[in-house]
Amino acid sequence: MTHDLFSALGTVAREGWAKLHWPRLVVDLQAGHFSDLHTIADWGGHGAGQEIWPVMWRSDSASFSSNVGNAPLHTDCQYLNNPPDIFILACARPAADGGTTRLLRVENVEKSLLNFGLSADEIELARSKIWSWQVPSSFQAVVGYRSSIERAILDPDGKVSWKLNNLVNSRRGLLPLGNKIAAAIEESEDVVHLDLGPGDILICNNNRVLHGRTSFSDKNRLLFRARGFLKDGLFGRQLNDI
Repeated sequence: MTHDLFSALGTVAREGWAKLHWPRLVVDLQAGHFSDLHTIADWGGHGAGQEIWPVMWRSDSASFSSNVGNAPLHTDCQYLNNPPDIFILACARPAADGGTTRLLRVENVEKSLLNFGLSADEIELARSKIWSWQVPSSFQAVVGYRSSIERAILDPDGKVSWKLNNLVNSRRGLLPLGNKIAAAIEESEDVVHLDLGPGDILICNNNRVLHGRTSFSDKNRLLFRARGFLKDGLFGRQLNDI
């Protein structure tokens, strides 16, 4: 499977994500083991959360991963000055209804803003390093700051950072524009819908692809998630030099 994993990274470099059928890895992740995934990345830490955690309904949490509602398109850990390169979703038990993964490549984000009618000045603001995201209180002591450095939603190097509900409403009054950007992204005609079945793994480039999820009502849905920082070397360069 290591060969298939490296091949999948090539697909991630070209397409932004790759889907693998890898039931053994789902079992390993459920037991707290990364198997071959340790060959490509360092997982968790750095304010990116646990190494592995279950994505499942919880009555005591309002986070996207713990409720059954729609999860708007976003990037993970946009509140970090150095967000994780990739994340994985491993499906143990899909929802009986909905819970479909939604994906939008960075090259289609600006297209979506134009199609929605944002002005050239508004899109230039999206390209400007004036946006910041709040660090969740549980991670602030770990990372040592309360909000990210100011950076662009659409960075000149081709990266994207986005999550509306973590946006710091600065003195520039960016929240109204943030709401327009969120609406434009959610209505994009280029969003890809991807269903994950039992044993399926999604590997996604967190710096080049927005991801989200449709709503569902089946509270038995169970996935496992991890965020990773790529190891130095061929595949790390390949993934980040798209």
